[in-house]
Amino acid sequence: DSDGDPIESCSEGYSRGGIPTEEAEIADRPAIPLHLSLSRPFYLQQHSIAPFIDRLGRELTFLTPVPVLLDPTRPEILVNDQKTRTFLSIPVTGGTSAGVVRMIRIVDEVLVKFGQPVYYKEPRVHVSIASIPGNVNSKSEDLERWNEVLREQCKNGNHSSGGAITFMIDRISCTFGNTNHHSFPLKG
Repeated sequence: DSDGDPIESCSEGYSRGGIPTEEAEIADRPAIPLHLSLSRPFYLQQHSIAPFIDRLGRELTFLTPVPVLLDPTRPEILVNDQKTRTFLSIPVTGGTSAGVVRMIRIVDEVLVKFGQPVYYKEPRVHVSIASIPGNVNSKSEDLERWNEVLREQCKNGNHSSGGAITFMIDRISCTFGNTNHHSFPLKG
C-alpha cells in the first residue's frame, strides 16, 4: 500500500474470540449467544474505515428492528469459504428472513462502493450457535454430534411453545481489529 496504512479486517467469526465481525445484534438476548452475519469477511485500509462506517450508518438510518424466527429442529452444517471452520447453524424461517435479506442487501451496496465482496447471491439466512475448526462433513455421526450440541444449547433458550426461537434484531455492529467497534441502533 502506497500510503503505508495498515489494513484492517472486518470478518464473520462466531466464537473466534477477538476476530472482527459485521453482524446483527439481538434485542431480547436469548440464553444462546447468537451471531447472524450480514457480510462475508472483508478488509479495508485504515483510511477507508471511517468513510465506510459513515456510509453504512447513512444507509441503515431508516431500518427498523426486524423480528426473526428460528427453527432449532432444522439444524444445518455450514463451512466457511476457506474450509477452515465448520458452523452449526439454525436457519431463519418463514417470512422473517426477508427483513434480514433486506439488511444484507443494504450492507452489500456499501461493500460494493468500497470494492469489497458482497454476501452470497442467494443467502442462506441463519444464526450460528457453535463452531469447530476444520471442515466437518455431514456424515450421520457428525450430524448426530452436532444435534447433541444443539439440544444442549437450546435447553434454556428463548423458545415459544412450538419450540421456535424468536427475537428482534435491534442493531447492526461492525468491528475492525480488536477495538474499533461500531454499533448502529435500528429505529423503532
